[in-house]
Parts: sequence; structure tokens; C-alpha cells
Amino acid sequence: MGRIAWAPILDGALRARALAAVAETVARVRAQRGVTPSVAHGLSGFALLLLEANRVQPRLASTRDVESMLARSVRLVAEVPLGSGLYEGYPGVGLTLELARRAGFRGVAGLDEIDRALLGWVERFGAVPPAYAHLDLITGLAGQAIYACARLPRIRARRALERLISWLGQRAVVVGGGASWLSPPRASPGPDMLAGNIVDLGLAHGVPGILAVLARILEAGIAPRASRRLLQRGTHWLLGQYQVRDGSAFDAYVANPADRPATDAATARTGAARLAWCYGDPGIACALISCAHALGDRRLHATAQTMVRRIAALRDDPSVQDASLCHGTAGLLHILHRLYLATGEPRARDAAIYWAERTLEVRAGPRAMGPDDSGPASPYRPLRFLAGAAGSALALLAAASSTAPLWDSIMLLDLPTMGSRAAGRRTTRAHASAPAPRRPRRAIRDS
Repeated sequence: MGRIAWAPILDGALRARALAAVAETVARVRAQRGVTPSVAHGLSGFALLLLEANRVQPRLASTRDVESMLARSVRLVAEVPLGSGLYEGYPGVGLTLELARRAGFRGVAGLDEIDRALLGWVERFGAVPPAYAHLDLITGLAGQAIYACARLPRIRARRALERLISWLGQRAVVVGGGASWLSPPRASPGPDMLAGNIVDLGLAHGVPGILAVLARILEAGIAPRASRRLLQRGTHWLLGQYQVRDGSAFDAYVANPADRPATDAATARTGAARLAWCYGDPGIACALISCAHALGDRRLHATAQTMVRRIAALRDDPSVQDASLCHGTAGLLHILHRLYLATGEPRARDAAIYWAERTLEVRAGPRAMGPDDSGPASPYRPLRFLAGAAGSALALLAAASSTAPLWDSIMLLDLPTMGSRAAGRRTTRAHASAPAPRRPRRAIRDS
């Protein structure tokens, strides 16, 4: 099969229902003021929806709508204390602003300050207390690297990535030719959790996210020898955790490989992970495809493609209850859409359409937010990017559109499409395929 271009997978009445759901969510999001500028919980996540709606169908969200939401985010950065994590901190706000800049919005404010703050944090990482020395996508170095990669070729971004590679090398746990990375110690592990240090196997919080970021850094040509070595060792170790069984082939996490003998492997596992982006095979398959592309590894890509066929066949997993991107139907819709374009596997496309139908059903029901999001009702809380309606609307919009999305780079889902592997360059990253703006955009000011 040749190269596959981005194309909608929904048509007819199903596409019309999806676009109606998107329009309803955009209308609710447009009026939100929020209490935080973050991507996961606040205005930057809303801005991503308005930005994509404006790119795809300007009648859904105007240029003014996008500019207004971004300006509110920038103002709140100066007013609300933010951490260094991608999803709840200033790097996520910065990435949203950078994506708006790439979409044609001129004069985006605040990025130089965010660049300086991020470089300072990465350079001081060695002094961070262990409980806060996160390496993962959501709160740690992997997430910060996504923002830094987006800011290349700027010198601060390059310096931050070079320092980040150095930290990942120092923190790697090398065992038997492979490498993994420990999660920070848990303050109070529950009775059903492994004791001691663990290696997290979720894309959101563990090794797969680190590997997908290393693939991105290698493709950018940053510290190529060190990043390639870490990527090869990390994928070798991760594939060693693969188990042939029903359901997910990977656990949620395993014990520290340096602390357990090989004969104790069976007692060091937690059981199959859920079917989701955050944990389980869908997120890991995306990470392995990114790694295979960066390394030019056909065998690794074949392993990932085998996983894709298994994921596409799973339709009734009880862990999938809500319509969120993180661990719900919308996440599976978008992942399988991306996996279809990355592998050409027709069963992935069929499964994506199935999860689109499920997303529309669940969004209309009482479990749209999921049981872990219970709390006081508000018009703001259910709209969030990662675990709310803004995220599910983004997945539906991508499925109904012929425009490659920008937003999913924050989830490491901007996979290379089928036939794009050439000289190790990811030519079909969503930001590389963004169309030229239809007209000059006004500058986004922070006041």
C-alpha cells in the first residue's frame, strides 16, 4: 500500500452527528472563562478545540474566538501558580500558543519567557527532590521535551533537549542490554500495589511515553548517538514485557528490574492494563510505531502492527466506560484513526468508526465524564481536554475532517502515516502538514 493522506473516516449521517456534537461543545466552550490556563483542566485545552474548529470549519469558531481564549490563557499564566508539567503547567500553555503560531496566528506572546523557564528547570533537574523528579509525559521531562521539540531550532529548545537526554541517560536502569526508567517513590502504596520502586508501563506516566519522546528527539537530530542508544535499549526492554494473552499484552507497571531476579518475574506483575491511551496496548502501540519509524526498524513496526490488529478486535472491554480522550471511547477513536493511517490496517479504520459511534452514544448519557470524575456539578468541569467534552469533540472533529489535526502532538499521537518513512524523517507530522492560513491573522496580545 502506498502513502495514505489524512482523510475523514466518517460520512453520511454519522459524520453529521459528529459535527453536530462538535458544534454543541464549541458553543459551550466559547463562553468559558475558567480558573486555570492549563491544557488538562483549563483554557489552553479549550483553545485547542477552538483552534481546530477554526482550521476545519471557521463557521464553528471564529478567529476572534481563538484569539480571545488564547489571550485569557496568557493573562492567567501571570496570575495563577503553574508547575513545570506539560498538562497542568506552563509548557502546555506554551505548546498551545506554538500550535496557534503554526496555524497562522501572528505575534503570539509569552513563548520566550516559557522557553527560559523550561531551560532553567531542566538544568536544575538534578537538585529536584526524588518525589518530584518525574520523567513522564504528564508531569515530567518527557512532556517538557514535547514543548522543546516544537520550539526547535531555537537555541534554548536545543539546549533543553540536550540536557534532558543527559538526565535520561543518568536515570536509566540498565538490565541485560535493555533500559527502563523508574517512577518516583509512592508516598503510600495501596494494598494491591507492588512494594518498592516500580517501572510504569503507561504512555501517560511511564516508559512508553519516554520512548516516544526519544524517537521525536532522534528524528530532530539532537544528541543522535545518545538518543539512539537510549531508544534502542528502551524498546528492547519494553518488548520484553510483552505477554501473549487475552486482553492487553502489557501490565500497568512492573517492579524495578534491578531489584528482582528473573525467576521472580511472575510475582512482579500487576495484571493486564486497561484498553486506553494512558495505559495499555493502544498507547504503547503508538509509541512503538514512533520508535520503529525513528530507528528504521521494520521488525519493530511489524510487532506494533500485530498489536494494532489485536486492539482493533477488542470492542467490549469493561474498562472503557466514559467518552474521554484519556481512557475512554474518544481516545480509542482517535488512536485507531491514527493507527489506520500509520499502518494501513483496514480493521483499525473499522474499529475507529465503531468507537466514534460509541463516543456519540456515551457523550449523551450519564457516564460521559466517567466514575473518577465525580464531584460538584459545574458547566466548566465536564468540558476539559483530557477527561471531558472538549477532548471528545476534538476526536470527532478529526474523524469527520480532511484536515490533519495539530492538537494530538500533545498526546504523542501525531504518528507518521503509511509510506512516509524516508531517510528517518517524519514528513507527515501534523504540524508539517498544516495548511497555510486562509488570511493574515491578527496578533494575539497578552493584555
